[in-house]
Amino acid sequence: MKVFSLLLGMTLLLPASLSAAPTPDNKPPNIVVIISDDQGYHDFGFMGHPVVQTPNIDKLASESLVFQRGYVTTALCSPSLATMLTGLYPHQHGWTGNDPSKEAGGWGNRQGWIERFSSNPQLPALLAERGYLSLHTGKYWQGDPQKVSGFTDSMGETKRHGSPESLGVGRDTMQPIYDFIQKAETEDKPFMVWYAPFLPHTPHTPPDRLLAKYKGKGPNPQVDKYYAMVEWLDETCGDLMKHLDDKGLRENTVVLFIVDNGWDQGAQGYRGHKLTPWEQGVRTPIMVRWPGKVTPKQDTQQLASNIDIPVTVLSAAGINPPRTMEGINLMDANAIAARKNIFLEDFDHDMVAPDKPEASLEARSIIDGDWKLVVTYGEEKDDARLDQWAPGALVAGVFLFNLSKDPKESENLEAKHPEIVARLKQKLDDWWDPFTPPVPDAEKPIVKNAPYRTADGHTFFMKSWYPPGWTPDAEPLPAVVMFFGGGWKGGGTDQFDQTGDYFAKRGMIVLAPEYRTRKNGGVGPDTCLRDAKTAMRYVTAHAAELGIDRKRIAAGGRSAGGHLAAACAFANGFDTEGDNLSISTRPQALVLFNPVIDNGPGGFGHDSVKAYWENFSPLHNISSNPPPTIFLTGDNDQCTPMETARKYQAEMEKHGGRCDLVVFEGGKHGCPFSLPFFPKTLAEIDKFFVQLGYLPPST
Repeated sequence: MKVFSLLLGMTLLLPASLSAAPTPDNKPPNIVVIISDDQGYHDFGFMGHPVVQTPNIDKLASESLVFQRGYVTTALCSPSLATMLTGLYPHQHGWTGNDPSKEAGGWGNRQGWIERFSSNPQLPALLAERGYLSLHTGKYWQGDPQKVSGFTDSMGETKRHGSPESLGVGRDTMQPIYDFIQKAETEDKPFMVWYAPFLPHTPHTPPDRLLAKYKGKGPNPQVDKYYAMVEWLDETCGDLMKHLDDKGLRENTVVLFIVDNGWDQGAQGYRGHKLTPWEQGVRTPIMVRWPGKVTPKQDTQQLASNIDIPVTVLSAAGINPPRTMEGINLMDANAIAARKNIFLEDFDHDMVAPDKPEASLEARSIIDGDWKLVVTYGEEKDDARLDQWAPGALVAGVFLFNLSKDPKESENLEAKHPEIVARLKQKLDDWWDPFTPPVPDAEKPIVKNAPYRTADGHTFFMKSWYPPGWTPDAEPLPAVVMFFGGGWKGGGTDQFDQTGDYFAKRGMIVLAPEYRTRKNGGVGPDTCLRDAKTAMRYVTAHAAELGIDRKRIAAGGRSAGGHLAAACAFANGFDTEGDNLSISTRPQALVLFNPVIDNGPGGFGHDSVKAYWENFSPLHNISSNPPPTIFLTGDNDQCTPMETARKYQAEMEKHGGRCDLVVFEGGKHGCPFSLPFFPKTLAEIDKFFVQLGYLPPST
C-alpha cells in the first residue's frame, strides 16, 4: 500500500529529520505511551474546551510536537489499540472489533483471531530484541500481553479486555508503573511504559472532590461526571510526568500521547461518536515529547494517525520498522511533509471472521488535505453489531466534507463536487478495495513520490507514474510534466492521480512536481514560475536517469498550473539563482486544462502580477514555432473566457504553432477534470499524444 519512497536515480542530499536515533555514545531513550480511553478531541484545555481543565496534559502539549489533526484508523478501542501495537490497519491485522459475534461464538471464542493477530509484527517484541523492558497496563483484548505481543511485564492475562489489576492502574494506583521503572533502572535497561488507563471510560465514577468541582458545569449530570473523569485522567498523567522528573528521566524519555477513540459528551454540535467514522469518533490530538530532540509546536495542518505510533517509537529506539508497517515517523519532518492523506475504516462492534474483515465493514474514509470522503455501507450488508453499541446505525451513502470550512460535518458536498468524490474514491480503492478482486501488481502503474530539491528550508517532492512492469533498463519513454492548479495560492499533485494512472498504463511517464504557493510557502506567482522552471530543468537534466526520452517531454497543468506550463515555454526571466540556464524550460508539447493564460490588465490575477505581467502572461509572450498545444476549457469558464481562449489559439497559429481548442459545452472553470467531461478529456489528450507520436494508437 505504500508508494515507493525514492525516485530512481535521485541522490539529492536532504535535511536531517527531527528525530535523533541512538548512537553507541548515547543510551537508547525510554518510551512512555499514554493512551486515553474514550475522550473527545476537543476535551482538553489546550484544545480550547471552555469547561474541562487538563493542566498537566496542557503542560505536556506545550513541551511537545502536537498534531491537532490526529486520527485513529478505527473509532473503537480494541482495533485502535491493535493498530498501535502492529502498525497495521485493522483489515490487515485482523482485529476489526471488540468481540467475535454471537454467531461466531462470542468473546469466549477468540482463538482464531488471536492466532491471526499474533502473526503480525508486535511493537513490544521488537523492542525486546533491542534489550527493552516493556510494561502493559490497561486494556488488552488478545488474552496475554506477554505471550501474544511480547511485553516483558504485565498485570497478567486480561480475560475479555482487562483484569482488575490492569484496569485499576490509574484509577486505583500508579505504583505498578513506578515499580517497573525502578526494575528497569536496577537492570540498567531502557524501558517502555504502555500507560492505557481505563480513563475517562465508563463507568464514570470520579472522586467526589472532582465531581463537586464540575457539578452543574455540563448540560446534564452525566456530562458533569465525564468532565470530572477527564480531569482525573489528567491528574494521573501529571503524577507520571512528575515521577519521570523526580527520577531524572525527562531528558532521555520519549513521551507520546493519544486517545484510542472519540467521545460525544464534551464539545457540542459535532457529528459522530465512538464507533462512527465522523470527527467525534475518529479524531484525536497526537503528541510527541523528546526534550532537545523534538521542537515543541502546535501543528494545525499536517495529518497524523495512530498507525504512526509504532514506527515513531521504533525509530526513536534506533530500530528499523518492519516494511509491512504502514505508518511514518512523526519526528521525521520530510515524511510529514510528504504525507497528503490518511485512511480510516469503521467496522461493526462484533467481528464475523478473522480472515474476512469486509464482512463487518461499515465505512471507509480518506482525509486528503481539507477534504474528507466517507463511503458507508450500512444496511447493504449484514449488520453483525449489537444494537446497544450503535445508536443510530450508519446508512449506505457517500459523504464529502470540507473540514476547514465545515468542521462539524454538517453539509454533505457529494453532489456539488463529483470530480472530488471520484478522485478521492479512486484513492480509497487504491488503498483498500475489499469488494473488487485485486488488480495484479503486474498490471498496476508504478507510483512514486520522492524529494527532488530543497530551497529556503522547503523540500520539494515529485510524484511520478510509470507504466506497469517498467524497469530502469527499458527504452526511454515520452513524459509529461503536470503542474497542479490553485490560483498560485494552493493545490497539490494528487490532482493528477487519475490522469497519471491512465497515461502510465498507456505507456508514458507522468511527473507532477511540487512548487511553492502562497499557502505552502508564502510566495507570490513569480516564485511559483521560478519553481516550475526549475522543475522542468530538473526533469530534462535527469531524463536519462528517469527513463525519459529527452526529445519528447511535454508539460501541462490545470488553471494556474496550466499558466505555469505555458509560461515555461514563453516567459523570459523568472529563473532560480543557481539553475543551469543552458537547459531550456520549453517543453516539446503543451497540454493545458482551463489555463489562466491572460494576466494582462483585466486578465486573471493581474493585481497580483501587475509589476511583472508583461513578461509573465503567456498570451502576451508567444514566440515563433511554439510547441503543439491542446487547450481544454468550458464555454462558461469565468477565469478564462472563450474570447481569451480563441485569442490564444489565434496567436499560436499566427506564430506558426498548432493549438487544438477543445470546448466543453456548459463547462465552467475546472470542468475538464469533472464529470461528465473527464472521460472526453482523457480521450482528447490521448488522441493528441497519438498524433504527436508519443503514444501508439489506442485499441
